[in-house]
Amino acid sequence: MHLSKKNALHYFFLFLSFSLFSQTSISGIVNSYAAVTDITVSNCEPCEADCGDVITVTSTSGFSAGDKALIIQMKGATLNTSNSSEGGTITSINQAGNYEFFQIAEVVGSTIRIQYPLIRSYDIDGVIQIVKIPQYNSVDIVGDLTAPAWNSATSTGGIVALSAEQIIFNANINVKGKGFKGLEMSVNGTPDNCSVNPNTQYVLPNTNNSSFDRGEGIAVPVAATNRGRAPRANGGGAGVSGDSGGGGGSNFGAGGIGGKRWCNADENGNTGIVAGGIGGFSMEPYLIQNKAFLGGGGGPGFITSSNFSLVPNGGGIVILFADTIEGNGYVIDADGISPTPIEPTGPADGGAGGGGGGTVLIKSDNINSNLTVNIRGGDGQDILDSDLHGPGGGGGGGVLLYSTPTLSPFVSLNNSGGAAGIHYTKNPKTAIIGSENGAEPGGPGGKRSLYNVIENTSYSADFDGDGVAAGCDLDSDNDGILDSEEGCGPDGIGDLNIISNLVEGNENNTDNGTYPTTISGLNATYTFEENGSDIKVVNLSAAGQQGPVFKFTGKKNETAAIDIVFSEYVLGSSFKLTDFDENEEVTVNVYDQNGTLISLAASPYVASRGSQVSQANNMFSTYSNPSDINGDLVSSDAVGSVSFNFRGLLISRINVAIKHVRENNSSIRFTQVNQFCIPLDSDLDGIPNYLDTDSDNDGCPDAMEAAGNITAVQLDTNGMITGGVDGDGVPTEVNGGQDTTAAVTINETVTINSITSDVSGAICSGTTITYTANATGTRVIDFSTNPYSTEALDPSEINNYQWYESTDGGTTFTILSGETTNTLTLTNVQVADPVKQFKVLASSANNSCGTEDTINLTVVNEADLSLVKTVHANQNATGSEITQANIGDTIYYKIVLTNSGPCDATASVKDVLPAGVSYIATSSTVPTGTFVVDDSSNIGTWDTVTVESGSAQTLIIAVLIGPNCGDITNFVEVETSTRPDPDSTPGNAQ
Repeated sequence: MHLSKKNALHYFFLFLSFSLFSQTSISGIVNSYAAVTDITVSNCEPCEADCGDVITVTSTSGFSAGDKALIIQMKGATLNTSNSSEGGTITSINQAGNYEFFQIAEVVGSTIRIQYPLIRSYDIDGVIQIVKIPQYNSVDIVGDLTAPAWNSATSTGGIVALSAEQIIFNANINVKGKGFKGLEMSVNGTPDNCSVNPNTQYVLPNTNNSSFDRGEGIAVPVAATNRGRAPRANGGGAGVSGDSGGGGGSNFGAGGIGGKRWCNADENGNTGIVAGGIGGFSMEPYLIQNKAFLGGGGGPGFITSSNFSLVPNGGGIVILFADTIEGNGYVIDADGISPTPIEPTGPADGGAGGGGGGTVLIKSDNINSNLTVNIRGGDGQDILDSDLHGPGGGGGGGVLLYSTPTLSPFVSLNNSGGAAGIHYTKNPKTAIIGSENGAEPGGPGGKRSLYNVIENTSYSADFDGDGVAAGCDLDSDNDGILDSEEGCGPDGIGDLNIISNLVEGNENNTDNGTYPTTISGLNATYTFEENGSDIKVVNLSAAGQQGPVFKFTGKKNETAAIDIVFSEYVLGSSFKLTDFDENEEVTVNVYDQNGTLISLAASPYVASRGSQVSQANNMFSTYSNPSDINGDLVSSDAVGSVSFNFRGLLISRINVAIKHVRENNSSIRFTQVNQFCIPLDSDLDGIPNYLDTDSDNDGCPDAMEAAGNITAVQLDTNGMITGGVDGDGVPTEVNGGQDTTAAVTINETVTINSITSDVSGAICSGTTITYTANATGTRVIDFSTNPYSTEALDPSEINNYQWYESTDGGTTFTILSGETTNTLTLTNVQVADPVKQFKVLASSANNSCGTEDTINLTVVNEADLSLVKTVHANQNATGSEITQANIGDTIYYKIVLTNSGPCDATASVKDVLPAGVSYIATSSTVPTGTFVVDDSSNIGTWDTVTVESGSAQTLIIAVLIGPNCGDITNFVEVETSTRPDPDSTPGNAQ
């Protein structure tokens, strides 16, 4: 039979599978929020079902099983706490900014069990929240959509997140100022002079009144180090005595420094001492680790004259998942806040820094109308006074993260840093000379393309829907053929070439930048990022050594990263990290074809791990057992290495980030990056064979073309084998897998053009008939053309036939044993009701399904016989009939037996001769059969007369007229016939 090509398994845009609302109108707040108080990590074996972590939260209200949710760590970075110019710098980002999306499996009391283990590490002390993400088919934003402002007391808020097939904007999304808080200086500080050296005011305790609390950022506040000019990572530093200005908050762009003290004003050419709060640091270096941050809060200016004013907050976070977005000219606003100017009552005070811009993350391939994204930093606070004090520094711009290679032309991005605060007179409003007094603007925000959203692959990579995740599924399309047999093209396997623009065999330092390379025809790029550490290329070719490696070397707390991006997805990637020593950390982020981060927690992808290497989700480290493992040698693998093998997954990117490399020239090595495979896609339809249930697009499922004798009745409409799978995802019908064959990848099609027979006209009962199936075929020789380029099959290649018979009108067909050629001969056929049907299936060696055609065998069994008798005077019975004759004359009766029916018939004809005449045999003509007259009855019988369909037989009877004849009448009829007659009954004397 012929089966049409399956519905393709669309693996390019697989998302979490949740219940969706139909088209819905929304406004206001649609997310639910809860703070996380504990995370219990599951202890599961790779590929074990129901292996999810348990999250304890402050409230489960609004959360239910099946919901999609976001977990995000808001804080937790470690900062330099020295009272120096290094104060406030990030010494370790830790888990701050880590996030991922997950599905809720169960809600019990104050706990939420998630479907699969978390991918990333989280530190409870770092302030974590979860956010429910509603799911929609089509959602219409009809009123401004927003979130509660970030609340450090409840550890919640600041985030809007949506997932839908279509998002329609008919209002804005507004999280402006919903990020980290700017902290208001609510009391007058001391001293009200410039007696304190600002270079001793970077990091101060809460008890010190010569500064105030720094703007909120990604570090948890500590009383002993809470105040001072230093930033709190992305939170702006505070002003100090002498009324200097606060620093701007930051995100992608750094915040600007606050203005100087009144005693060191920049006017009349004077250059004063720098004393303003330092702006927040740029978070841009950490985006490569797939983190997301609220905009940092601005730092407060120093207050001594009760000019208290609100200090600006940073921008919030917006996350949109959608197939299609209709912007309709509306706005996503994640700007940082610009504070209102200070209008002093009495002497002026220092101004606050502007809030840092927020983060907008869009995962959508189609933005179809104008959409504006605002991620601007807030302006520093102005001062309406001509007496120079310290205006606020500008806030740094935020970041737009998007999943596509280029930003849609319909998106307008406003990402400027906030302006520095100034002094101006009120009436008229005029800026004065040196009005910034050293305050600086914030740095501009930025954007990042091809941003990979962190989402557990286990949710999206069950390609065949059999409940076995991709990393554990040996047959990803349930065709019974193991992925290992369908995976790679003949030229598609290769090692990653650690050469490129680098010279193998030497210790060559690489510089920050991008280097192209090739893997068996596949383009890839390396991107190196160094922060003090070096990345060298080393060829260790001696026996027992690892071969070419990327060698990361540096000192403690320095970092380096290598990012490999493939132009095409690769299959079966593997690599190794070696030489883990004390206190070293490596984060391994590998992304599938959807840009989804692959979880390494309880993962089958971690092939082996050395005895001194510990694992926390995607981070690998050693924190004890000081060692100096020689990573050059294979013999050290059992102690200090980790091997990875991403079987069954398409990989788009590999990112390896190193930090805490030991001093004394220790290193970590990234090596054996090999077994890359360009997935085999025989029909070039964009679906690799191991996910394609019809790999050659010939209309015959792979499951039937393989060697396991699977039939169509065992398949679903997608060409997948039914009946369940084993623990490895292999259909139980094939008992561990069936072998592949050439037919799986060779496109041959067979067409039965006609079924002909050797019988023309009606088929009458008793006939012998031979049917012939006339088939032709083609073979694809080039899949790259449209349509495919083909060649004709030789008739000898169409060598598989099977005939079937149906006696129930075609409802069921029974195989005809032994009838396996293109001909079928039937003998002595008979009338049947219903009419018999015969079907033939023709196929070639490389198309098991073939094609079929059916013919009806309509058998008839009738003849339509008729007689015509005339009288003539001549022996040939020609000319006109006669109506009179004389005694002694010889007359000739002409009897014509005609068959107007569909079938030949053999009949007998009775002729009753009139009394007084005698039969003259020698003058009669008998063309077929015999004619015998019974003298006693004077009845003649014309016997065994064969009359073919559409023909006639003629009998001429000669009789002599005797002396006693008067009027004479001759009676003739068909006595018998081998076929029924539709309009007469033989032998009924009529």
